[in-house]
Order: sequence, then structure tokens, then C-alpha cells
Amino acid sequence: MRRRSPKRFGWVGIVFPLVLVVLFFLIIAEPINKKDGFFSAVLAELAFPFQKGFHYVSSATMDTWKRYIFLIDIVDENENLKKQNALLAQSLLAYQEKEAELYRLQKLLSLKELKQYKHIGARVIAKSISAANRVLVIDQGLTTGIQVGMPVICALGIVGKVVEVSWHTARVLLITDFRSNIDAITQESRASGVLQGVSTNLCRLKYVSLAENVTEGDIVLSSNIDGIYPKGLALGSVKSVEKRRSGFSQDIEVIPAVDFSKLEEVVVLMQESSI
Repeated sequence: MRRRSPKRFGWVGIVFPLVLVVLFFLIIAEPINKKDGFFSAVLAELAFPFQKGFHYVSSATMDTWKRYIFLIDIVDENENLKKQNALLAQSLLAYQEKEAELYRLQKLLSLKELKQYKHIGARVIAKSISAANRVLVIDQGLTTGIQVGMPVICALGIVGKVVEVSWHTARVLLITDFRSNIDAITQESRASGVLQGVSTNLCRLKYVSLAENVTEGDIVLSSNIDGIYPKGLALGSVKSVEKRRSGFSQDIEVIPAVDFSKLEEVVVLMQESSI
């Protein structure tokens, strides 16, 4: 005969008394309040763990959502701040450029030659600085009275002269071009010669007598013998001097006063003022 498992009787022994206890309380217990009663309280108690769990999950979800929204707001705010910083940086750069331009223009306007000559300001709009051609293009031409042969200067000294004109632009031959020859004089010894262009940043002072005492660092000025450039404008400074054993003149190298690679504004001297 098959024997019943003792484990099955064990579960019955535990569950049956519990059922009796529950039935007893359901029958004899007084209501918790007039409206609900004990059974409703039991249901509420059984529902409490689920309600608590749901509240915890919903609270955690809401907190996570709030943190997510907060992070999105921070990201958006950071992007807006980056854009504002970029705009401020551009505004600062534009302000610095305007300030630098104003400083250059103030230096130009302080030139004494502007009181002696009718003149017009111009911007450099193109440059051609090569071994065979050293010219720049300015934004003034025939419509404003520019003519071939007019001298062009800046705050640092002589730039060159106008060699070609169109209605609204003009080409300026730089003093560093080999085709440029300017009558010059040294400031210290008053030695005279002709300044000719050699390369991008170099000129040569020709025809200076061996008897003249020219030294490194001497300032070279325009002499106005050629009738083009006003007298006393800076052309450059002496870089080196070599007195040849043969010949009648010295070999003098001159560094231009103007850095043409950074030139942005110039003044064209049109004619002497009658005032």
C-alpha cells in the first residue's frame, strides 16, 4: 500500500489553523469604523505593500525624469552660453580692429604733409609683391582726382608713386621695386644718392661718393630733387656700408621704413596747397 507523504500533512496542519483564525476574526470582530468595517481594513492592509511599492517606483521615476529635464536645461543653457561667448568674442575682435584702424588713421592725420598738400586717403585692396613686380592697388582712382605720378605715403614714410589709374582704383609702384628710383639724402651726413629697389625688404642707395661718411643706422630721407616726393620723408635706414677699392661710389643697403606686408591705409598727395 502506498504511504502518504508526511510533508503534505505538514502543510495542512499549518494552513488549516490560519484559515480558522481568519474566519473567527471575520465573524466576531467589530467594524473598524461604521463605514468600512474590518474586512475593508484587511484589504487596505494587504494593498499597503503594493501601494508603497508603486509610490516608491513612481517617485523614483519622477525624480529621474526631473533630473533628465534638468540636465537637458543645463545642456541648452551651455549651448546658449557658448553662442553668447562666440558673439562676444566676435564683437571684441571687431572692436579691437576698429581701435587699431583708428590709431593708424590718427597717425596718418598727424602728418605735417597733410597740411601742405591736397590729399586723399585710400585703402589697400590688393598687393603684388614678387621678384618681378612690387605694386599694390588702392581703392581710389580717376573719379577722386588720382593721377599717374602722384606720391603715396603712410605714417611711417614713403610708400611709392601712382603708375596706373582706372576709374575707381590705382596701382602704386613700391619703393622696393627695381624700377623705382628716388633722389635721397642721409639725415646725419647729408650724403646724397639715388634709392633704388632691390627686393621685398631691401633697397640700395646708389651714387654715394667714397668721400662721404655714411654709417650703419643712418636715416635715409627724400630730397625732393626729383620733384615728386616732398623733402624730408623717411625712406629707410642704412643696413650696411661697403666702400669698394675700385670705383667711385659706396655699396649701401637700406631697409625700407615701411613694412609693406602690413600696410592697410595710405594717403595720396595730390598737389601743394595754396593755403
